[in-house]
Amino acid sequence: MCKYLSAAGWHFHVLLSEHDESGKRDYGHLAGFAEVHRIPRRKHGRFRLFLNRICSRFVPPAVPFADRQAMLDTGRRVIRERDIELVVASSYTTWPLPLAGQLARESGLPLLVDLRDIQEQWPDKGVWYRLQRGMHLRHLLKCRNRVLREAAAVTTVSEWHQKTLSAFNSRTELIFNGFDPELFRPEPPRASRVFKIVYAGTIGALSFRDPELLFAACARLVKAGIISPDKFKIQFYSENGAERLLEELLLRYPIREYLDFPGYVSPQEVPGVVGDAQILLLLANRGKGGNPTGIMSTKLFEYLAVNRPLLLVRSDEDCLELEIRRTRAGAACRTVEEVQEFLEKHYRYWQENGCTVGSTDLAACDKYSRRTQADQFAVLFEALIAGRSLK
Repeated sequence: MCKYLSAAGWHFHVLLSEHDESGKRDYGHLAGFAEVHRIPRRKHGRFRLFLNRICSRFVPPAVPFADRQAMLDTGRRVIRERDIELVVASSYTTWPLPLAGQLARESGLPLLVDLRDIQEQWPDKGVWYRLQRGMHLRHLLKCRNRVLREAAAVTTVSEWHQKTLSAFNSRTELIFNGFDPELFRPEPPRASRVFKIVYAGTIGALSFRDPELLFAACARLVKAGIISPDKFKIQFYSENGAERLLEELLLRYPIREYLDFPGYVSPQEVPGVVGDAQILLLLANRGKGGNPTGIMSTKLFEYLAVNRPLLLVRSDEDCLELEIRRTRAGAACRTVEEVQEFLEKHYRYWQENGCTVGSTDLAACDKYSRRTQADQFAVLFEALIAGRSLK
């Protein structure tokens, strides 16, 4: 938002809760696109932090690491001293929303709430979770919904999220997650001596992102003598601990020698990593216990922009599967047989040609470009500042 809108003449002031005790956390990606105001890390001892956590269940959520009052005072000063026309809260969590709402009310400025994730998207984790966390979650939702009703408009990232949030604000607009066209662009097929399936991102939990169908399909291909570890690799460019998360699966499917864990790579390195892939892996899940709903991560759109065969396991049977079908980018698999067929097809092609070829409808992906989305935000900003109603 900051990068492409600043080129069109918009100027952003970003208030950040400083996480790093040294105050040296790198915000270089905002350099030149926004003026960053860092709120220093809170120096309170453990007991004070514990009280803060207790209080946050009954009052507006505490600012992580930093002092809420200091952030409010910084926001008031910026609004007072600069020609601010709009307050934006872009977040995947609750705590910025009451702060932004208070700043908007006090200044009389319109408020835009941009939600990347919402509590309703997560699965029900059972009775004990509801008893333990129920009161707190209800409190967070109450805080969030109060601000949503006050906002001049709301934006969110999937059709499911839009439908859910429209119950609290009818002026809820859909602006998808997307890709930076300066970093991610269609890559021509690249010949390689190793067939690489690449996953670049966090795994978090198998209940959220589960590669079991992929592992089961690979075990079948190994048993059939179709693949060998010197020619076939699944690479997880992921957080520390990703290998430990997959230990139980690897006991069931003995394909450890087919896996590589190069570790986390910076956002600037991701385009090179995915460009070297023969297949790009997207992880999701769907099961009897309920699963995340309506989540369309940035990774999907970056993969689409690169134009490599895309494999989704397990299919979410929802928006991810629908988008892969719309763009003809690959396969959203619900069974081991579907994964095996997809892998074998592309592996045979690679053996004969040295590469794989993407089939993504790139014209259909243009709406996911950050440039296109910046234009959508600009139209919305102008309407809110002018006090015009949204169509």
